[in-house]
Amino acid sequence: MKNFKTINNKYKIIIMQEANYSAFKIYFGHEMKRLGLNRGDICKLLEMSRPTLNSRLLEPSTLQVKEIKTLKEKGFILPLELLEN
Repeated sequence: MKNFKTINNKYKIIIMQEANYSAFKIYFGHEMKRLGLNRGDICKLLEMSRPTLNSRLLEPSTLQVKEIKTLKEKGFILPLELLEN
């Protein structure tokens, strides 16, 4: 029974992390819409490919400081809570 609880807790952590990443991706999408930008615009702005951008959106803690600064200069509002793992 102890092993089942451990496995169950691991799944809970994974699900919580996925929900957090989804929250960031949704929030980011709202910010893009608010600013009238699309993913292509963001890729050009940050000088990265779409797969790299998607990776950053799935794991926001991988965003680099210069990328965050560039987004903020463009008008993005990025709460730190959403950037943390």
